[in-house]
Amino acid sequence: MDEKLLAAQRRELLVKAIDRLTQGDRSAFGRRLGFKDGAFIRQMLSGARVVSDKTVRLIEAVPGMQGWFSQASGSEPPPLAPLPLTELSPTDIASRYHVAPKSAQRIVELALRQPQEPVPPWATPALLSVLAASLLLADDDNQSKS
Repeated sequence: MDEKLLAAQRRELLVKAIDRLTQGDRSAFGRRLGFKDGAFIRQMLSGARVVSDKTVRLIEAVPGMQGWFSQASGSEPPPLAPLPLTELSPTDIASRYHVAPKSAQRIVELALRQPQEPVPPWATPALLSVLAASLLLADDDNQSKS
């Protein structure tokens, strides 16, 4: 395969991987791969560095990203099923929480708050309603599988 075409395809797939894992946060993506920050990631995106086979292996080792580069056709990532909750380790859940945007972290904290804890002032009635409905649906789904 032409090296320039391969490099361009890998950069496109890298952008989509960043969007999938960290909602476009390059620094969080870099930390997720074990780098200090997103500088190395930005260099790959700009073309100053290539997306090497080593980097491809690092990304494909992240849960839910297996085959991201190797099974892709053209510049499209492979169709990936959501990672089943039973396969998520507490470490993976914690790492996903820490790289999630602050708004997503706040919603998780709202869902996990204890009944005696006050409702945060930013939690609108609409958000509370959606959260309550989601928890009820999850409970109904859980009971139907039992």
